[in-house]
Amino acid sequence: MSETLALITLESGKLDLLGEQERLIYQKIQSYIHAWYNGEGEEMSKLISPNYEATYSGINGEISRNFDQQIKATRNGEGVLRNIYHNRIFSSINVSSTQGSATIILRETVHEISLINTANGWSILKDDYIDKGRHG
Repeated sequence: MSETLALITLESGKLDLLGEQERLIYQKIQSYIHAWYNGEGEEMSKLISPNYEATYSGINGEISRNFDQQIKATRNGEGVLRNIYHNRIFSSINVSSTQGSATIILRETVHEISLINTANGWSILKDDYIDKGRHG
């Protein structure tokens, strides 16, 4: 497991500190967030694992989605919020040979993302997220 990297953002130049696999995870998660905020269901289907699970816990209740539900929600534009595209902080990225994880802080939510490294590269396996105000 690599050392946790604090506040990795393109603007700060800390992206240069990432190793090859950490950079691949960073790029995969950026694509995932972009697909969600732009309603790109086809792109989302290429980024997440068939075993994908998302869970949200916040002031608006609880939401759980599997692979098919995530693709449908993305296509339906449930995440379209273009205003928060640049409000992303990668507070950590950790990687081993077959597993990766990252903590992402957005304007309104904090995401704990798990990835798996397959023959086709990194795939997002799990996204547990909460409202920022509920993050401990």
